[in-house]
Amino acid sequence: LWRRLLDEFGPDRMKRGVHPKIWPANFIFGTCERLDLLSRAGRSKQILADCVELCDRVRSLSPDVKIFIEQTWSYPGLPNKHLNGDFSTEQEFDRLLAEGSAEMASVTGTSVSPIGPAFNIARSERPDIVMFASDGKHQSSYGAYLKACVNYIMICADEGVEVNGVNISIPEP
Repeated sequence: LWRRLLDEFGPDRMKRGVHPKIWPANFIFGTCERLDLLSRAGRSKQILADCVELCDRVRSLSPDVKIFIEQTWSYPGLPNKHLNGDFSTEQEFDRLLAEGSAEMASVTGTSVSPIGPAFNIARSERPDIVMFASDGKHQSSYGAYLKACVNYIMICADEGVEVNGVNISIPEP
C-alpha cells in the first residue's frame, strides 16, 4: 500500500490513467496521506511538485479561490527522530513546520494559515485549556475551534474581522 500511494497516486494520476474510479474525497485523502509518506521516504521535492499540481488544478476549477497552507502545531513528548526530520525539541519541530509551510506556500503562490503559532499562544497564555486530544497529538474540540477561528480570519482578512468591537488580523510573518 505504501509503495502504491508513493508511486501511483498524486494529482496527476488521472492524466496517467491510474485509479480512475477513486472518488474525489478519497483522492484528497489519498493525496494527503501520500504527502506524509513522501516525507517519510525523503522525497520532499515531489511533495512540492504535487502541491503545485493540486493547487493549479483547484484554481483551474475556481480561479478566484483562496488557498491556504495550514502551518499546523507541534506536540510534546516526541522522540528525537520524527517523520518530518531530526529534531530534539518542540521548538525545533515548530521551526521545521514554519519553514516547510512557508516553502510550500511560496512554490504554490498561496498564503500560510498560522494555526501552529496560534496554538503556541493559546498553550502559553491559557495552559488550563486542553488543546490536544487524548493521544497528545491531534486537536481537542478547543483546538479545532481555534483552528477554525484562524482559518476564518485568513479567509475574511480582506474584509476585516471584528470581534467585540476589536479588529482582528493575523500579522505577516
